[in-house]
Amino acid sequence: MTRDLYTGQDDDLGDLLPIIIVWKEIGFLLVENEDGEYVGLVTAQQLLNHYVTRLTEKTGLTVKDIMICDTPTVTEETLTTEAISLLRKHNMVCLPVVREENQLVGVVTERHFLNVADHFLREFTLGKKARKKGK
Repeated sequence: MTRDLYTGQDDDLGDLLPIIIVWKEIGFLLVENEDGEYVGLVTAQQLLNHYVTRLTEKTGLTVKDIMICDTPTVTEETLTTEAISLLRKHNMVCLPVVREENQLVGVVTERHFLNVADHFLREFTLGKKARKKGK
């Protein structure tokens, strides 16, 4: 889990989103309300789709106009297998990690799970090779 979060407020100007996403080289931005509660998510792909389809529409959009609401979240106690299932089921690239009252504490991403899978696959492969040598 990453605790160093880049977040936006739901009433921020939508034009700030691409600047933050490009500047910080991130694929998504977590969104909080004025009480610091997690309320949504904006992905780089979603932002691109939004701007391409609305090039001639109104300006002055807020983050709330663009973000995905009601995304699944996890807690620090959520099992890894459950988090992976949520990512796959909802076709997401990240899961916000929240405490009580939706307070953001971190985020887990596909990259985190890739690292875990890599570790276990290497351990499994090495263990298999060791067992073959022992026979």
